[in-house]
Amino acid sequence: MNVEERVARLENELTGLRKTRKRGLTVLAVFVLAAATWLAWPSDPRTAWAEKGGLKTVRANQFIVEDENGATRAALSVVKDGPRLSLYDEKGNARATLGVTKDRPGLRLLDENGKSRAALTVLNHGPGLFLADENGKPRGVLSVNKYGPGLDLYDENDKLRALLSVDKAGAMLGLYDENGKGGPRLGVDKEGAGLAVLDEKGKARVGLSLEEKGPRLSLHDENGRIRVLLDVDKDGLGLDLFDQNGKPRALLRADKDGPRLTLGDENGNPRAWLSVDKDGPGLDLCDENGKPRANIGVGATTLPDGTATTYPESSIRLFGPDAKMIWEAPQ
Repeated sequence: MNVEERVARLENELTGLRKTRKRGLTVLAVFVLAAATWLAWPSDPRTAWAEKGGLKTVRANQFIVEDENGATRAALSVVKDGPRLSLYDEKGNARATLGVTKDRPGLRLLDENGKSRAALTVLNHGPGLFLADENGKPRGVLSVNKYGPGLDLYDENDKLRALLSVDKAGAMLGLYDENGKGGPRLGVDKEGAGLAVLDEKGKARVGLSLEEKGPRLSLHDENGRIRVLLDVDKDGLGLDLFDQNGKPRALLRADKDGPRLTLGDENGNPRAWLSVDKDGPGLDLCDENGKPRANIGVGATTLPDGTATTYPESSIRLFGPDAKMIWEAPQ
C-alpha cells in the first residue's frame, strides 16, 4: 500500500466523524496525514518521498491533536522563539512544553495552575535543572558548568540558603541566613577538611580545620583578621593571640620540653618568656632589639672563661645593652 492509498483509507474512516466535529478532526486528519507521510520518508525527514505521482510534501507551522471531547491535548508549532511541542491535560491546561530557542533547548513541566514547577535546559555554561514551588519561584537548582556540578537551594523569598559544589579544588557545602549571607561553610580540599562560620557581612569569624599536621581552630574579628589561634600538632598544643594589626602578642605552648608563655610588643617581637622545663621555672625579659636584659629563676649561660653554669630558681641576673651580665643575685 502506497502513501496515497494509506491516506485514502484514513480519510474514509474519518468521514462519518467529520460531520459532527468538522473543525477539530480536519486538523487531526492533517496531523495523521503528516504522520503517515513521515513514516514513508527516508532517514532524513527533510527529503521528500518520490513516487510516480510526484513529490509529496506536507508543510505547516502548527499541528493540534484533540481528544474525543474536542479538547486540545497536544500542539506542535513554530512560534517566534522557535519550535515548540506542548502537551495539555483534560482541562486544556498546558502541563509540559518542549522547545528550542535561539540560545537554548528546554523542557518545562507545569502544575494544574499553570505554574512552572520543573525545567530542564542547556545554557551556554552548561545544563541545569530548576525546581520551583507552588508560586513558580525557583527553590532548587542543579547545574554543571566548567568548574563542576553544583546544587543551590533557595527559600520562599528567593534567598540562597544552601549551596553544594564540587570543583577542581574540592567539595564545599555552604549554609546561609535569611538574608542570603553568613552561616557556616564546610569544605574539603587537598590540604584537608575545614569549617568556616561567616557573619552577616560575609566575614569569616570562626574557622575549624583538620590538616596534615593536625587540627586547628581560629577566631576572627569583624575585619576577618585572626585574633585567636588554637592548634595541635605532633610537637604539642599551642594557643596564639593576635592584635588588630595581625601581630602576635601572646603565645602559649605546651610540648615535650614543658609549658612556656611568650609575650610580644606592638611589632610582634618577643619581649618576655615564662617557662617551666625539667630544671625548673624561668622568666626572661628582652629589649626591642631582642637582647636579653633580665632573667629570673633557672637559667644556663657560659661564663667569659668558657665555663658553663646553671643558675638556681632563686637567682636573678641583669644584663647590659651588649647582653653582658652586669649584676646577679646571689653573688
